Amino acid sequence: SQAQSFLKEFFEVFGDTLEAAKKLVEESNYDGRPLTMVARPSGGYDRAATMLQNYFAEVGINTEIKILDSANFSAALTNGEFDIAVTGWTLNTNDAAETFTMFGTKTAGQPGTGNRNYYSNAELDAYIEAATHAMDPAERLDQYTKAQQLLIDEVVGVDLYLATQFVAYNSKLND
Repeated sequence: SQAQSFLKEFFEVFGDTLEAAKKLVEESNYDGRPLTMVARPSGGYDRAATMLQNYFAEVGINTEIKILDSANFSAALTNGEFDIAVTGWTLNTNDAAETFTMFGTKTAGQPGTGNRNYYSNAELDAYIEAATHAMDPAERLDQYTKAQQLLIDEVVGVDLYLATQFVAYNSKLND
């Protein structure tokens, strides 16, 4: 099925203007210290970091960009040495379980896992656990839907874009 955007809901809650963003920063407990933003020098991540730095500056958030090679970038993510990470992720399977490994408490900070933001929420963990053990597809969908809504409500991450991939093939070719 087609991916559904949470942005309409996001903007209804947080606003879609520069003034609304500035107000959110003013109301937060942000103390003005520069936030460390890590990115890789390839794949456009460095350019995205610069773009984000400019946007953050407009609302009063100071950032320091660190462009890291792959090994140091992975180490920074695993060790939690960042405030903001500009990175990408590709779903390798068609199973929602893979997506939620990025947010489960059990995988927080574990090398090779997706939960590199150290997010932890017992309610989310319960949804993931229930979905993992659900044999009924409708129950599994219900648990993952609740988990997804929780992630939206808590704004755990913000996807900048969703790339569309195309695969070409020729049915006349054999292995």
